[in-house]
Amino acid sequence: LLGMNGWYDYQFSQNKENKQILRMKNLYWYDRFIQREGSDLEVNARFLEAVKRLLDDLDSKGLEVILATHFVPKKEFIVYQNAPYERWNNLNAFLGSASFGELLDQYHHIKQVVFGHTHRRFEEKTIHGTIYSCRPFGYCYEWQLTRDFVQEHHLIEQYNPMKLRTLLRQHYPLFSEYQTHHLSKEFEKAMTIIPY
Repeated sequence: LLGMNGWYDYQFSQNKENKQILRMKNLYWYDRFIQREGSDLEVNARFLEAVKRLLDDLDSKGLEVILATHFVPKKEFIVYQNAPYERWNNLNAFLGSASFGELLDQYHHIKQVVFGHTHRRFEEKTIHGTIYSCRPFGYCYEWQLTRDFVQEHHLIEQYNPMKLRTLLRQHYPLFSEYQTHHLSKEFEKAMTIIPY
């Protein structure tokens, strides 16, 4: 089991102007507060070098790898929104690193890659012989049980995730009871179990 945080290389963005991407980061993204040596692209390049050394070493020893990382390594797990939510596409620049995914494609001893950061779950996908699992737990207002709760209790006419936090606070005792009965299923949906 090989665990690492990862970083991003802006390649998942539809915007190809790095200055505009950096401006967006400095306005909205929490990582703007993290002091790192070098730019995001330099941090990502150093990360790739370190990962390559590790993977080469493990490969030379004939060891299989299950890799866990925070950031998204494959474009197949990036969602591109349409109007009226297309402004969210600007943040795709910070979700992961396509160059990391390309590096992983070079190794046949990587059996599975587990990651999150998307705040949405995807079905497992096999890409170049490696299984990719993206089942982040996320915030409670992103859970399926939360969606089920507000719909079963007819608390909103049209589902809007941006209004859920306030709604859940207003109905906290009822939501808390609902969670007690359904949270274990939500955990199960977010788990990645690897038979090994």
